[in-house]
Amino acid sequence: MKCRLVFGSKTHDVESLHKELATCLGVTFEAREGLYRGGDYYRLRMETGENVSIQNNRELEDELAEEAFPDFPFLIYVSGTNDPEVWKDRIVNQLAIGEFLRQKE
Repeated sequence: MKCRLVFGSKTHDVESLHKELATCLGVTFEAREGLYRGGDYYRLRMETGENVSIQNNRELEDELAEEAFPDFPFLIYVSGTNDPEVWKDRIVNQLAIGEFLRQKE
């Protein structure tokens, strides 16, 4: 079953999160800009069908993208994954760039 995961970071900004994940995965993220994503963000659409987005938790109008997690200024979304444990291990343990916040199926 495909899942959507949310990770938060207090220690890395959007740029450093994107660089660390890109290096780990051996891929190139697409730089994007959007008001509801807090300005500059990065997106990756993988051949496996998984999508990864790295963004600010505050939108440009200063509203939280994830109200349940106000203490995390930066977010990583992974959607369409059949392997949530791989992503959790990669982001939390291997790279140590974020904390696991939520999983929805």
